[in-house]
Amino acid sequence: DVILGASMEELERLRQQFSALQAQDTMHRLSERNCIEIVNKMVASKLLDHLVFTQTGREYVTKARLEQEILDEIERARGRLRVNYLFSTLNIDEGTIQAKLKEMLSVNKALHMIHDELITRDYLDRMAEEINQALQEAGSLSLTSLADRFDLPPDFAKSEIKKRLGKSIRGNLEAEIIFTQAFVDRHAYVIRGLLSAATRPVSLQQTIEAFDLQENLAVNAATQLIQEGIVMGTLQGRTEKATFIPTIFNLSRQKSLESFYVQNNYISYQTVEKFGYSSPAAWMSTNFPEGKALATCYVPDLVANQLADAVTEAIAEDTWVDLTTVVPPQLTAADLATLIQACPLLAHSSESRAMLLDDRYAVSRAFVGRCFEILEKNVKERAEASKLTQNTPLGTPQGPSSSSSKGKGASEDQDDDAGAKGGRKGKGRGGPSAPDKGKGARKAGESENSGARSSVKEDHARHGMALLVKMFPEVERAVLAAIVAHARGRMKEVHEAALKTVFVQANSDRKKQHVAFQTQLSNMYFNLVMFKKAIEAPGFPAAERPILEKHIVKLIGNNIVSLLTEDQALDHVQGPVSINSPAEREAIIHRLPPGPARQLEAVSAGLSLALGPFIELVEAASAAFQMRLGKLDARTERSILQSHGEELRGQLRDEDRPANVLQLCILLMYMHVHHAVMNVPARSLVSLLNRIKGGIPDEDFALLKEFHGLVVQYLSAKPDAPDKASMHDRLAGMVPRLKDRVAALLEGDEGSTGSESLPPSSPSPSSS
Repeated sequence: DVILGASMEELERLRQQFSALQAQDTMHRLSERNCIEIVNKMVASKLLDHLVFTQTGREYVTKARLEQEILDEIERARGRLRVNYLFSTLNIDEGTIQAKLKEMLSVNKALHMIHDELITRDYLDRMAEEINQALQEAGSLSLTSLADRFDLPPDFAKSEIKKRLGKSIRGNLEAEIIFTQAFVDRHAYVIRGLLSAATRPVSLQQTIEAFDLQENLAVNAATQLIQEGIVMGTLQGRTEKATFIPTIFNLSRQKSLESFYVQNNYISYQTVEKFGYSSPAAWMSTNFPEGKALATCYVPDLVANQLADAVTEAIAEDTWVDLTTVVPPQLTAADLATLIQACPLLAHSSESRAMLLDDRYAVSRAFVGRCFEILEKNVKERAEASKLTQNTPLGTPQGPSSSSSKGKGASEDQDDDAGAKGGRKGKGRGGPSAPDKGKGARKAGESENSGARSSVKEDHARHGMALLVKMFPEVERAVLAAIVAHARGRMKEVHEAALKTVFVQANSDRKKQHVAFQTQLSNMYFNLVMFKKAIEAPGFPAAERPILEKHIVKLIGNNIVSLLTEDQALDHVQGPVSINSPAEREAIIHRLPPGPARQLEAVSAGLSLALGPFIELVEAASAAFQMRLGKLDARTERSILQSHGEELRGQLRDEDRPANVLQLCILLMYMHVHHAVMNVPARSLVSLLNRIKGGIPDEDFALLKEFHGLVVQYLSAKPDAPDKASMHDRLAGMVPRLKDRVAALLEGDEGSTGSESLPPSSPSPSSS
């Protein structure tokens, strides 16, 4: 107090001196410009360093005075002022004020700069009081709405409000919302009343919307009430989407579900979900651990045991059982599959005694085995039967459906007959395959083959089904159909194996027959060539040639045409054929494909031609039919001569009729003299007889001439001629002597040709 009093006295004394000074007259007056220069001089000499110029430059203010004026302006604005307002009010440049404000903010913690606004602590305190008043009235306020209301950044507003919670602001902050305790208690009372009165599930979301409650407060209140045991029940779900399940409702639905489950031995997940359980399988596994979770329902172990017992009984009685009749009918195929998969008796193993068919039938393997034996036997029998009805060429062991068969029997220029060609494989007998008609043709062929295979499978299934129905009339057709479907693959393998065996054997038989035909054709062809050579030999009467050629073509040519027809019939006509007449041969030719038929018709028409053109037709047909004729060399010719001579000698030994003996002797003598085969009609024997004159001893020729004359005389005599009997006796007496002379002449030939190998026997050209 003493110090304060002294200071006041000093101030009063100074005031009086200043007043006296002002009352005195001015002796020297300084102009305004001189004053400005003096001040600038003092600032330049750093005698005054705390002055701040105004924007006009005519006024000065100290830094302390500037700070005070800034604080005064803020105070007049009730603690919140925009910075740009100071620029115009204080008449000081912006940089100076900004620098001063920065200095003030670093020292004064009660002053804040927010978005070019100066805000004091007093303003924030008054704001807090206003917020508290509004909070007590509303019960809850959000920080976002408060920030918008006071035009403050959310983070700054949240920070300042948090500092004053529990002090000037009586409330609690939770999830960006300030609540009063009365507001929280009101939520708890509402939630408590609603949940306590509930007898069925209640959605918290619907409750919050209906009573306009705060989500977090409602959820927290419900959770706390349940934890404290005030409300009996549970919450399913999270946050506001949770559902309150009253204990009384939970007990009631559990009892209902258990009753349904026990009575029906199953319960679907859909039924459990209707009672409010979002994870039905997990809930059932927890409450009924002795059961089994399936795809769409839950069943007790009793159902699995019943299924196993039914399978065991079927195995013991060597029969079958429909598993859908053992389990509850409401089970789906996926449910049944799960139960079957868990049954060890139906394991996919060769050791299991039962097997599953059509996903529902448990069948004893012994019964299935019996059915398989019946089906396999039927398939083999049908495969054997197909051998009798097969009328297409064999190309591969797989049977007639093979698309790789080689063509045989058509000429090279007949492309349109390629599809009808038969084929067989073997050395020197393969022909060109059918021409490729393009990708479309291949696809069409593949489609036809696929359709054929499908037809074969359906045929197996149809025959197998009919057979099993006949054998087991007491078994359901669906079970037999399942067994047939299961055996399809096996039936196909058995059928293919049987067909392969049948077709391979048939192929082998056909090849052997073809080889035999080729051998016969070669021998007859060689005979034709040798006859032609003999007829065209020098010195042979030209007048006799047409007659002999016609005779030889008619004699051997018919056999050749028939043989070629039989060969083609092996490939194109059902089963082997035997031709006994030209009419039968023509009928078979008409049944052949166009290519082979035209070739055979050409050869058949050549029977009326000369020997040379007919041989050319035979050669062309043989080439088209891929039958190798071979080449007539000297060795083969000698062998044919030897074979032909032995055959004629054998006929001569067994022949007693004079006319036949005469013909055989002349043919043998002609072969002995000219070393050529020959066959002539009876009227041409004189020509051959004249040609052997000089080639045999005269006495032998005379004997043969005499015998010829007697034969002609005997044959031309009337039956009732008186000397016919004597002529016959004379001829009969001459036959042994003639045979002996011929045999003596031919002994030299036997010694010279006896070492030659002989070809297979061929039809004798002398048999007429």
